[in-house]
Amino acid sequence: MFSLKHVNFPKKQAARVVRITCLITTVFLFMMVGCAAGPNPLANTPDVGGNVAGFWIGLWHGLIVPLTFICSLLTSSVQFYDVYNNGWPYNLGFLLGASVTLGGSGSAAKVSYSHGEPD
Repeated sequence: MFSLKHVNFPKKQAARVVRITCLITTVFLFMMVGCAAGPNPLANTPDVGGNVAGFWIGLWHGLIVPLTFICSLLTSSVQFYDVYNNGWPYNLGFLLGASVTLGGSGSAAKVSYSHGEPD
């Protein structure tokens, strides 16, 4: 952990460091809040074919997310998230599918053994 306890700042300079740190933290928090997702006004609304995507479609869309993301960069007619969905069940399926395809967090929790002892 980074600490400034060992640095001997004059009082004015220490106050300036605190103000700048508070300013940077505030700007960062506002940026994060600005990126938060809003409500989906098309949830539970059927598409032109009369379909509403549910859990299984969300799971499929999550599984194929790497491929559809690449396709969405190359053409504007491909989107990798269906806005005509039934809310949290679709989101759960999408999250589970994307976790399976993209590796989830299991690889970060993996313990590596060499010679019978954890690294």
